[in-house]
Amino acid sequence: MPKLGGGTYSVTPADAKANYGDIAPEYEQHGIVLKWAANVWIRRVGTQTTGSHAVVTESAKNIQVQESSFDGSWNKGKGGNGYFRGSRVWDSLYACNTSRNLRHFTFQWSASNNVAVGNDFDSDLNLHGGWERRNLFENNKASVSFEHASENCQVNCGEEGGGAPDDSTWWPVWWGAGAKAVKWSGVSGPQNVFYGNDLGKQTTAGGAYQPYYPDRQRLYQVGSSAADASAYQHLAENGSTILDWAGKENIDYSKAPNAGVNASRTDTSGSLFLKSTDSGPGTGDTVPPSAPGGLRSTATTANSVSLAWDPSRDDVGVTGYDVYRNGTLVGSAASTAYIDTGLAASTSYGCAVKARDAAGNASAAGGTLSASTASGPGGTVVDVSTAAQLQSALAGARPGRTVRLAAGEYRGAFVTQRAGTASAPITLTGPPDAVLVNDGPSGTAPSCPTPGGGWDSGYGLWLIAAEHIDIKEGTSNGVIRGNTFDGRGISGQNSADSWVDVKGIDYLIENNTGTFSSPGTFANGYETHNPSTTPSFANGCGNVWRGNTSDLGGVGAHAIKITSTSKCTTDPNVVHVGNTVTNAVSGLTNIPLTP
Repeated sequence: MPKLGGGTYSVTPADAKANYGDIAPEYEQHGIVLKWAANVWIRRVGTQTTGSHAVVTESAKNIQVQESSFDGSWNKGKGGNGYFRGSRVWDSLYACNTSRNLRHFTFQWSASNNVAVGNDFDSDLNLHGGWERRNLFENNKASVSFEHASENCQVNCGEEGGGAPDDSTWWPVWWGAGAKAVKWSGVSGPQNVFYGNDLGKQTTAGGAYQPYYPDRQRLYQVGSSAADASAYQHLAENGSTILDWAGKENIDYSKAPNAGVNASRTDTSGSLFLKSTDSGPGTGDTVPPSAPGGLRSTATTANSVSLAWDPSRDDVGVTGYDVYRNGTLVGSAASTAYIDTGLAASTSYGCAVKARDAAGNASAAGGTLSASTASGPGGTVVDVSTAAQLQSALAGARPGRTVRLAAGEYRGAFVTQRAGTASAPITLTGPPDAVLVNDGPSGTAPSCPTPGGGWDSGYGLWLIAAEHIDIKEGTSNGVIRGNTFDGRGISGQNSADSWVDVKGIDYLIENNTGTFSSPGTFANGYETHNPSTTPSFANGCGNVWRGNTSDLGGVGAHAIKITSTSKCTTDPNVVHVGNTVTNAVSGLTNIPLTP
């Protein structure tokens, strides 16, 4: 990334993962901002490595943030950056989201009457200061690693009060007290309730996670008097007000002579937020959620399978999902994704998912998916750093292999002619500054051309073959994920007027970023085409777009142009609402969006 005033930052998202400093301060721009907002929602969207906060509110009421995924920030340090932040937010719902590699999830600065339910965090649940009160944290998972600490910082570091980092490590709950709270508008307020959460803290590097507030049927009302939960009580140790939460996280504030947590109540229903409106005997919620559909494998390694599925529906509300391997429960998820680990290489597993609601009703499984792990060590990943190595690795690619690019430019045309499978794909991956460059066509094209024999197509990557990425007819079940496409200089020759030309079948195209600016010829960001082949295939059909970000530079018509719907009636292309576009002549797509 370029630096303000000259030079570049040579960093990748991995460098920011456990770094609680500001790596690139001039990029401190938030992902999603709701300011002076009311009655709005954020649903099924994603952010990846934002400049600062992934999501932030500044005076917002009656908002919903649901079923979304927020991963990483370049800046998580001094000045308060890199949060999933609820600031001056009231009467709002945060439900079934996944948060990774951010500094905190916060309610702060008078935030009140909010609910965070069914979320999956790897950071702390943070009452950051400013008299936040009457907020409910229910049925969330927060697994906080040992490395999650302000002292893990390289540059532009700071602790919660704006000073230098201290030697504390964040626990699953943080409460504003003393000078740190004064810095951010005062102490945390009363009746912030923790109930039914799965909280854990890794106390040593690489060690086991220690349960925190482990009684999941007990209400822990933080900032509340033991005699009256609605009355405020500052956290106190042996009768003295604590001046800093750091180092005081494991005191039992519910028992005298300590004070500040009311833990007198229990509840066996499983939810304070989701309640049946029918009070008759035996007439509680007995309706199970719908079966989760669309179970799919999104990635495999030699010892893991990554699963994703479509959300279930329930008359009251879905609180989580249980994942089964060969008929045995192996884990649970608050969101619609799960990574099953500890598997054997080159082995097939039967995977299934059931949904559950707050009343304990479980759905039927939405079918069983057979997924196979990749082969073991010794060729699963091939690292390349030159164009010649890349050409050789692609030529020798086989199912289950990953070709991993080092940072740098790879000039030429690159081809693979061997197909992967749905359970063992061939994967080409690398950092954002690994760039494929082709200086233009040369030589005379043979019949049924592929690069070689003195002919260079002028395209970068052939799957066998064309534009930035040309997904050829007859290929199927691939994944194009997490790439960056820069359309500057596209010539328009050989129909090269988009980032990706999709003629294959049932591809998943997700979380890519594309831009275009002059010079060049540019029609649409992604296009489908339906060429005829022998034997006949449903070419250009059944492809899915999720979470892609497109800037068409005021030139391109659609981010995603579906050329024909009539040729794909039995296996239609799908464009989800989580895709976004700016500077488009016509809009996001020319077909109806799917939630």
